[in-house]
Amino acid sequence: MKKRKPSANFEANVSALAFPKFSVEPEPFEIPPAPAAMDNLKASEGATNAGLILDELYKYAANGNAVAARNLVGVLTRALMKLEMLGWHRPEVLKGVARQTYHFPGLISRSAEKKKSNDNLLKRIEQGAEYPIDFFSKGKKPEIFAGDSNHLAFRLFGYIESARHPQPLEEMMRLKLPQWVVSARKLRPFSKVTLKQWSALAWEIVMDATNGEPERHPLFEQVKKSATQRRRVSQEKVNLASLARRGIKDRLDVSFALLAKNRTKDS
Repeated sequence: MKKRKPSANFEANVSALAFPKFSVEPEPFEIPPAPAAMDNLKASEGATNAGLILDELYKYAANGNAVAARNLVGVLTRALMKLEMLGWHRPEVLKGVARQTYHFPGLISRSAEKKKSNDNLLKRIEQGAEYPIDFFSKGKKPEIFAGDSNHLAFRLFGYIESARHPQPLEEMMRLKLPQWVVSARKLRPFSKVTLKQWSALAWEIVMDATNGEPERHPLFEQVKKSATQRRRVSQEKVNLASLARRGIKDRLDVSFALLAKNRTKDS
């Protein structure tokens, strides 16, 4: 059978994608025929192509194209339903990834039944069981989320932890890695011993993201006020920007220390 060439009109091409039927219950599972030559390279190529399509849909949607937005939802919904089926029927395939992550992709809904179903699925694939920070033990209080600085520290920790592990597509796509990713690859696992190195790299990321002026970002407004109020403006040669910056860094260090306190195991 002759292969059809993709349409030159990308928008028209993707608009033909149908929406899958939503259900809170797992669908009947049948293992599809394996590709003739199933290997890691083929799997990586498939991920690359899918990623490019999703990126293109996002660009259209971000520029106000409702058709692209609808199809972005449709494509992701279909993919996530298949991911859920793997979780229900072949959990061993996903556990290697799920056990090491704080987040896991899935379909969300305001429906109580769907929330319960998601909870059971996450338990089935043992999501977060090997995550370096313990947020999943019964009775564990997520104190790291108390305050913007703590929440930011957790997000930065997640970025660095993910960056430490090379991705299969990097070499194939010849991606140029940001310097902080290169530095992250050199870090030892997060612990009370390596806390300062992780916190220092997190600060580099903050400085880069704010063009070296984190004190101007609304997220740090309260920390900035607290830091600058400790010194009277009437004092001679007081550099308020530098003072605020130091206060923000100190607060981030405290938040990372809190993360180390909640680490699952000491090194």
